[in-house]
Amino acid sequence: MTVPSPASPSSFASLLRRHSDAALPAAFFCAGVSSLMFETLWVRMLTRFLGSTFTATALVLGVFLAGISLGALTGGLFADRTRRPLTVFSGLQVMVALLCGFSSLIAVDIWGHWFVTNVALRGMTPGTALVARISCVAASVGPASFLMGMALPLLVSACSRRMGWQQGFGRLYAWHALGAVLGALWAGYIYLGWLGESGTIFVAALGNLAAAGLAQLPAPVIRSTEEVEEAQRRRRRERIPAPLYLPFQRRMALAGLATGGAIFLALQALWARLLLLPLQTGTYSFSAMMAMSLLGAGLGSWASTRSGLALRRPLTSLGLALAAMGALAAMGLGSFGAALRTSDAFALGGGMNVAFWLTFPAAFCFGWLLPTGARACLLYPDAPGEETGRLYTVNTVGAIIGAAIGAALLAPQLGVVRGAQLCCLLAVAVGGMLLAIAPREERRRMLWTVPACVVLLVWGLGRAGDPLAQAMTQRATALLGPDMDIYATLEGADALAVVAGNPADSQDRALVRNGRQVFRATADDALLAWLPMAITEHPRRILLVNVNTGTALSAATQWPVPPLGVTAVDPAPGIFDALQFFQANATELLALESVSTSPRDGRSHLLMHAQRHDVIAIALTSPVWNGDTVSLCTRQFFELCRDRLNSNGLLALQIPPANPRATAMILATLSRVFPGLSVWKGLETDAILAIAAKRPFKHLDEDRPGIAARLALLMRQHRGGTAASGPLDTDAFAALFLAREDVLAPLLEPFPTITDRNSRIDFPLQFIGEDGFADPGPHLDAASLAAAIAAKDLTRLP
Repeated sequence: MTVPSPASPSSFASLLRRHSDAALPAAFFCAGVSSLMFETLWVRMLTRFLGSTFTATALVLGVFLAGISLGALTGGLFADRTRRPLTVFSGLQVMVALLCGFSSLIAVDIWGHWFVTNVALRGMTPGTALVARISCVAASVGPASFLMGMALPLLVSACSRRMGWQQGFGRLYAWHALGAVLGALWAGYIYLGWLGESGTIFVAALGNLAAAGLAQLPAPVIRSTEEVEEAQRRRRRERIPAPLYLPFQRRMALAGLATGGAIFLALQALWARLLLLPLQTGTYSFSAMMAMSLLGAGLGSWASTRSGLALRRPLTSLGLALAAMGALAAMGLGSFGAALRTSDAFALGGGMNVAFWLTFPAAFCFGWLLPTGARACLLYPDAPGEETGRLYTVNTVGAIIGAAIGAALLAPQLGVVRGAQLCCLLAVAVGGMLLAIAPREERRRMLWTVPACVVLLVWGLGRAGDPLAQAMTQRATALLGPDMDIYATLEGADALAVVAGNPADSQDRALVRNGRQVFRATADDALLAWLPMAITEHPRRILLVNVNTGTALSAATQWPVPPLGVTAVDPAPGIFDALQFFQANATELLALESVSTSPRDGRSHLLMHAQRHDVIAIALTSPVWNGDTVSLCTRQFFELCRDRLNSNGLLALQIPPANPRATAMILATLSRVFPGLSVWKGLETDAILAIAAKRPFKHLDEDRPGIAARLALLMRQHRGGTAASGPLDTDAFAALFLAREDVLAPLLEPFPTITDRNSRIDFPLQFIGEDGFADPGPHLDAASLAAAIAAKDLTRLP
């Protein structure tokens, strides 16, 4: 029976009721979209100052969750006391839109530069460095995430006035997680690539404003008798006597909730590193990991509200969910290794499939344990907002600890795979302990689940082995041929590499980085060091970025007047140990007093060291949109290089064959930072070598014969240690020159500048072809660039 409203027809009231009932989930859905768009943005932006994508991911996850937990705790204190929680929620969303916009556009740059100028450049111990990085991230994104966290208790309090507490919590968390899935995918795969960072910030802020508007839709003006009875049945079904368990059991449930958050966040940090192999860019791997994790968590949270087990046996259900999370995470590792051995794993669809099976099953269990664990720990059923804030804070504090452990301990000390395996073991052990302390009548007929989880865990870990090493070996065999033997597998925080060689030919050796880039010792690597050293006057300090086979490093030390200092920088620390496979004198080379090594990316090294150089030589890795390369091609990075060069210093950039438009944009950006720009081709490969200077190359035409003569002499002396071929006379080197700034500048004018805010080239969906991430069409190499320069038109590049 329906009691009609005197103010509205029943049909209009029914329509209004349906729309307003959906308003709260829709509002939290929009808030979820916005929150993950901003989080993806912050990871990308802070990487520019913190250096490592892995470090930035872990720190942003930890600080973001710390802010949310404090916000949830604060919001829970007044959520049940306010008469208009939805009005407060709408106001918060408007503030979030404004503060997130400020954080993204201004605060990140301010605090990032503070970190560089006041901390990094002055030197610091590892402990001080970690505190400084956390402070930088907290000041940048902490206030905005704090306001985001206040939203959940307010909405749960409002929703619980119509339905049961667990029902409201699980339903809202599910919709928020599903919104976050779309936010991560939209930001990482669409908006950042097409709109840049500024446009993505605007779209994300619109999500917060939409959430504010949806929360203000009018409440139902009419309720039927059936609806009232259904709401009462829900509340009776979820009515929880306080306390439900003994104090010891509640404390253990709280510990299990915190441990679950710690394990899941540690796994997330490690998953993001694993997915960098098939998805190639840090933005793509982070977005895919977050999307699939949140999809599983949202569906798991929704499913727990529909489960009688979760309602009647919350402590048992919590232990079961935690043990299953560990077992399924182990199985995900096994499927990760198997999936990477398939032919399409390194294409877009295959990479997303790998991400799904790696993360989704364990994430589903994590989503299940949140409402279930909260029910097991509940103290005050009549204060849903306060309880939501308290319990969500406990889970999030554990998550923060897990993110820190994953970044600072597990990955560096144990490696990504062993760290993930340890998390799986811990989850099963804690879940089994919770099942053991549950009341006997609760765990009846459920103890069989523990050995089942152990069997799945052992099977998953046994099947997994070391999936990274297996996948890299498989990729090296596919790229180099079945006759190549694997000599070493090297793992770093942001790079993976395999050294392979032909046992029948000691000179036929290759370095495979991140499953895609193949490097061999060639004369062009020596040319990368020698050409700028031959052009500049008296080179004394040299910086080499991306060591690869070490040929450029060896060449720099063999200059007729040895430089005072040669610094070699590479993000994979094991690369320096691998030099023994390519350079006969590797041990003596690294032992030279003039040679120093730095296991970090080139941008991070330049930010943290103010020393000036005569030559900065950078070997870009292929494809140009991979994570190692993009940050070395922006206007801001070129300006940083210019500031770290002496007045006569030169920047040398070796560009591999790549998408024509991407290559033209790199050259255009370089020409707008450096007044002097010359382009050369290689001796043995199709790579393009760009030399940039602080002043125009006015006398380069007159100096070229002398430069060519010096290079020819040096290359003949070095030929024994390099796979050089072809003529090495003066004419051959003179023919390497293609053009300088007076010819290049007008040809490059139509192409846009690559910036940190809109890098344009690190989103391969813009260059996607039929074979997944591969660049479509012919690549721009030195020969086609020479033809385009001769035709005086780069806009018609192949």
